[in-house]
Amino acid sequence: MPIVHQDHGFDFTIKAEDKAPPKVHVTGAGGKYHLVRIGVPDTTLPHIDKYENVDQDETNWVWDTINDYQVNYLTAWNRIHGGEWKAARGPVKIGPKAPPSAGPRLRLKPRANVGKIKELIGGIADRRFYKLQKRLIWDLDAAGFKTIDLGLYMRLGGWSHTGGTYVNAMIEVNTLCKAMFGYELPEKIGKIHMKDFRYRTPAGLAKVSGTIAEFHGKHLK
Repeated sequence: MPIVHQDHGFDFTIKAEDKAPPKVHVTGAGGKYHLVRIGVPDTTLPHIDKYENVDQDETNWVWDTINDYQVNYLTAWNRIHGGEWKAARGPVKIGPKAPPSAGPRLRLKPRANVGKIKELIGGIADRRFYKLQKRLIWDLDAAGFKTIDLGLYMRLGGWSHTGGTYVNAMIEVNTLCKAMFGYELPEKIGKIHMKDFRYRTPAGLAKVSGTIAEFHGKHLK
């Protein structure tokens, strides 16, 4: 049962006996557990099928890690199920990140101030935002600060209304959204609650992309 990655006290394991679709078992001390479908790069995002004894921050981090290295986890799945790693010992180095998603994207506002956007992203100090922060910079930079991945837009919507100990970051995310889109993201659009779609696959996001794009087009300034 090869461990393909270890980080933050978690083991990322791919089981040879598992059937498709490709998946990763993520375990940690105290019975912490995630079962995550890997997905197909540029087609489907990872999807958390099951979680036990973990908090939201840990779930966010696990999803981000598999999303960042999706190509490598899928390669590991294929190699393990092809029998190439049967004699492997110890964790396997994951390697470089995959390119940004080619899924649905939304436009940033005309003449968006790139320097200001970078400053606002970098100014969000909450450590729990760090993974999303890196993903945003990577995605926006690859798109020339012209568009943003729909999944990242939905995640910003979730952060915009988190509250509790996230309140300072929530305020900073709202300011960032105004700089990128000219408006703050609402808690829900029609019947669509933003936080409920933060980690959906492209197929799941496709079901709401039309509604989101219509709302976005009307409010983009």
